Amino acid sequence: MHVLAVVVLCLAGAAHAQVPRLTMIGTGAGVLCAEWLAANRTDEMLEQWAFGFASAIAAGAQLQTGSDPLASLDADTIHAWLAEYCRARPGDTLSVALTRMILAATSR
Repeated sequence: MHVLAVVVLCLAGAAHAQVPRLTMIGTGAGVLCAEWLAANRTDEMLEQWAFGFASAIAAGAQLQTGSDPLASLDADTIHAWLAEYCRARPGDTLSVALTRMILAATSR
């Protein structure tokens, strides 16, 4: 869990810096925002990977801060947030987009 906290803290400090490279495994590993947008909610496996990844980042944030970043997010809200983010940054990876979404929800 310490590694997750370090990733979250590093991304929080570098929110507007160069996009960090996150090492991931699984279906969504390396998927770009442009690919997420092209899938347009038709790739259920990718969607479930994204929700699981967001849940893991949220769990780490909740352990660190006590806040529940997923309390205000549902599937439609996540899709809308990612659509906006990914249209603006199609070359970012989905994992970076999801981590930034959770950080944004944590800071509210």
